[in-house]
This record gives sequence, C-alpha cells and structure tokens, in this order.
Amino acid sequence: MLRDILHDAITSQTDLAVIDQAGEDEDLFATLSRAEPDVVVLELGEHGSRGEIAELLRRHPRATVLGVSPDGREAMLYALRPNVDFLYDTSPRGLLDAVRAALSAAPTTG
Repeated sequence: MLRDILHDAITSQTDLAVIDQAGEDEDLFATLSRAEPDVVVLELGEHGSRGEIAELLRRHPRATVLGVSPDGREAMLYALRPNVDFLYDTSPRGLLDAVRAALSAAPTTG
C-alpha cells in the first residue's frame, strides 16, 4: 500500500522522470536502457541489492535511487556520491523532498 502511495506521489510530479521497478519482474537494466530517469524506485531486497544499485549508478550516474523496504517502514536514497542517506521521514512528502534535494545536489554533465 505504501508503495502505491509513493508511486502516485512521485509519478504525479511532471518534472521528474521516474521508473518504478519495485515488485516488477522485468530486468532493471533493460528498463533503464530505454530511459534516462531522474528517479528509480526499487524495493529493497527484491531488486535493491547493493551490487545492483552500485551497477545502476555506474551505468546511469545522473539517476537517484529510492530504495523502499517491503513493509514501507524504511527508505534509503542512493546517488553517485560516497555516502547513502537514510531517510527517517518516509511519508510521500518527505520522500519527495529528499529526492528533490538529491537531484538539486547532483552534478550536471555537459
């Protein structure tokens, strides 16, 4: 249920390109090869292993990964930088604020 609320909150933002891969069976990297998202939502433990997230960020350095635990009680924001931010406010508004803060801090290319 929380995943659905989160999905609705993030995908309703017209200025964010979002891939919600939580609970999906499709290959994550195949999905990403078709798009350059701002945000990738993963269910931790399902698609959200540390190795897979590291590879995702290596291939798509501008993406931000929002990992959500299956029970919705924990969320982590990953970006290509030397740390992981643990998120204590997992409300839709708190997660959106965290994603926007990460996007504004992300380096730009070009």
